[in-house]
Amino acid sequence: MLSSMKKFFKEGSKDLKRIYKLVEEVNRLEGKYEKYSDLELSGMKDRFKSILDAGDNILDIQAEAFAVVREASKRVLNLRHHDVQLAGGFVLSEGGIAQMNTGEGKTLVSTLPSYLHALFGNGVHIITANCHFRCYFALILSAILHYIVSKKIYLQFKRLIFIVT
Repeated sequence: MLSSMKKFFKEGSKDLKRIYKLVEEVNRLEGKYEKYSDLELSGMKDRFKSILDAGDNILDIQAEAFAVVREASKRVLNLRHHDVQLAGGFVLSEGGIAQMNTGEGKTLVSTLPSYLHALFGNGVHIITANCHFRCYFALILSAILHYIVSKKIYLQFKRLIFIVT
């Protein structure tokens, strides 16, 4: 995917460099969150919410939130977000479009901005026309979010639209 991103960004572009720095920051945080207990990891949600309630920007907690999701995914599903998946998550989180090929982990990528934006308490909507993706995503996202949010996750299916609220 990084090669695909280079098609849309000049390799030395500010946006691509910024995304690479965010990915590196998540990688640096990985060791920190590996040491957290399950309770400490799920408690990060409250810490993030208090930071946002204090008026800080979502960009201020983005890398930490992604690191928390990555650790939860490793513990619950034994799936670790790779660097290209983190980069795709940052692009989506900022309202961009991340094109990925089959097998590059779109489902896992979508868990990153879903958790981050759900911290606002307004719900997150994920829309897909792929029925297989809807079912698989429901399992993956609900497992990760239940682990780090510790409350019920409501999943609603509507024809070709999958909504997480």
